Amino acid sequence: MLPELGDGALARGDLETAARYYEDALRIGKIKPWRWKEMFAQHGLGLTRQLRGDDARARTLFEAALVTAREMQTPEPITYAASSLAITAARQGDRPTAWAALREALGASQTLHVDHLRPLTAAAYLAAAEGDDRTAAQISGLLITRWRGDRVYRVLLDRLVTALREQLGASTYQVLADAGAALQPEEVAAGLVGD
Repeated sequence: MLPELGDGALARGDLETAARYYEDALRIGKIKPWRWKEMFAQHGLGLTRQLRGDDARARTLFEAALVTAREMQTPEPITYAASSLAITAARQGDRPTAWAALREALGASQTLHVDHLRPLTAAAYLAAAEGDDRTAAQISGLLITRWRGDRVYRVLLDRLVTALREQLGASTYQVLADAGAALQPEEVAAGLVGD
């Protein structure tokens, strides 16, 4: 229940309340072995840190969430944690970690038969971190046309789009994003896993 309350507060942008709920969930998770809730509390608390600009603390939490997710051996939490770790590592300039986390997220998301929205958001961040703003813009165009649900990742995507618009210019960004909208998520994901 507490991680879900944290998710709601996070979606509303109330980072302080979200952090309190996630911290409480982590304390309870240590008493009772609720691995799923522990992982989502670690991940959610990491997101609150990331949205505040504290990538170092966010990364520590995402790494812990990924360890917990791996122990659970369940693809969905691995996709969440690895995608967030990839974004944070890319923002910190740690490309080897970002690529490894991205590949793990994509591999897990392929077993779920989903359209890879979280890992592709990480891929767009990684492309931008590597100076490939054109690819980042195309991936963001694909994501914007297919987005469902997850408002927190949409905030992360919107922040990247704002930076890309400034870097490329609004009209160039839009041309690239429109071209990206025609891409298929599965093909982009397959190409990234094969890189």
